[in-house]
Formats: sequence, structure tokens, C-alpha cells
Amino acid sequence: LVVDDAKEKARLFGIYLKAAGADVEVAFRGDQAIELVNGHKFDVILLDLQMPGKDGFTVIKELKNKGVETPVIALTAHGMEEEKRKTRNAGFVDHITKPVKSDLLVERVFSALS
Repeated sequence: LVVDDAKEKARLFGIYLKAAGADVEVAFRGDQAIELVNGHKFDVILLDLQMPGKDGFTVIKELKNKGVETPVIALTAHGMEEEKRKTRNAGFVDHITKPVKSDLLVERVFSALS
């Protein structure tokens, strides 16, 4: 599941992952992501941190409170160590800084699965 309010980025990340053989669902809002997770089993979730409404931190907290154990990777434009520490503490398994190249995105997603 790819969740990013920047629709063109979400679609692009989906294209990268589909080219690597993944089945991909895309959501553009945090509440949409929660609805999708309630109805599907995903192997990994790529979650933008800064979205209107429910941001990535709110979404991961709600998912964890519901007992969702799917690995969640943070997507953000912020790559400073403080931000990475904040995402780790929130329960994200990885932190990808945008912009991201296709090979790195695919590598990190598959790494989160193992």
C-alpha cells in the first residue's frame, strides 16, 4: 500500500513497485489508508508523514492500536537524524527520504519484507 497526498508521487511509487512485480494499492489520505488496511492484508505500507487530515504519525498510531503488524515505511522529504529517530520511535521500520529513485525504493521495500 502506497499512501501519499501528492497523487503523482503515489502513482509513481506504485509504478516503480509494479515494475518490480508487486501488487500495489494507492491511497491519497490517511483515513483512506486506514479503511484499506481494515479490508485488506498488505505485506508493507509506504506512508507519507505530512498529509492534511491524518498525517503519517496519526495513521501509524491508529494502525498499531488496532493490532496491525504490517511493516510501515515512512516517506518524507525530511532526512535529518532527528526525524529518523522520531519515525523509529513511532514504530516505522524504515525511513525513505523523497525524492527517491526507483531502485532504492524497491530495495527498501523488499528489505522490509525480510
